[in-house]
Amino acid sequence: MLDMLAWPPGLGPQEAPVYQRNELTIAAPPERVYAWLTRADLWSSYYGNAKAVKPEETPLRQGTRFHWWTFGVPLDTQVLCFEPGRALGWLAVMPGLKAYHKWILEPTANGTHVVTEETDAGCLAWLGQGIIRDGLKREHQHWLEGLAKMAVGGPPP
Repeated sequence: MLDMLAWPPGLGPQEAPVYQRNELTIAAPPERVYAWLTRADLWSSYYGNAKAVKPEETPLRQGTRFHWWTFGVPLDTQVLCFEPGRALGWLAVMPGLKAYHKWILEPTANGTHVVTEETDAGCLAWLGQGIIRDGLKREHQHWLEGLAKMAVGGPPP
């Protein structure tokens, strides 16, 4: 299991050509937020940039693999960090790109502070740094906002 604050080799923010961090406080307890986050099969219902998400199992767990489309590209993905109610991270790969996306949930007096970070490496990341970073900033904010609506709107799936 990858420590929730660790990055895979070569994918740390100082090593990768692309790094993006977004955060939002959600007025729901961490367990509810995490329950929605680990239901990859439901992401497309509140995050329009997730398409054809096919996890081996649901909810996501340590080692779960899933295939999906995001930003118009197909990715093979595996959960490397799994700490219920606290952290989730996965490694996604395709030819020319390797990405690590992690989520950290911190309880607050008002609910849960959620931080999502992603690093991208490989030739495609080097060539499209600015475009990729801008897209991650925008779309990950949409993902956080959609996650907040689901977590605040009702019980976990």
